Amino acid sequence: MSVPLDDNWTYIGVLVDRSGSMQTLNPESVSKELTNFIKDQTGGKVTVTAAKFDDQYEVFIKNELAENVLITAEDIQPRNMTAFYQYL
Repeated sequence: MSVPLDDNWTYIGVLVDRSGSMQTLNPESVSKELTNFIKDQTGGKVTVTAAKFDDQYEVFIKNELAENVLITAEDIQPRNMTAFYQYL
């Protein structure tokens, strides 16, 4: 399957680490900055997919138009440990 090139389309992918080690970051401030960054992207079609991870991975925004995107502090609130596998 081939997807035609579209110079008027910008795709933004966001991956947020919400593990406990991110506790010192201010989720309110970070969520506002992410939202502002996305909304500042102009010119043509802009779509966004955002995911978050700790010991789980979750897509919380999927292919939404940038103008409709709002990332909240609750979306990115740090919580669990990062899934980590040690190979011996």
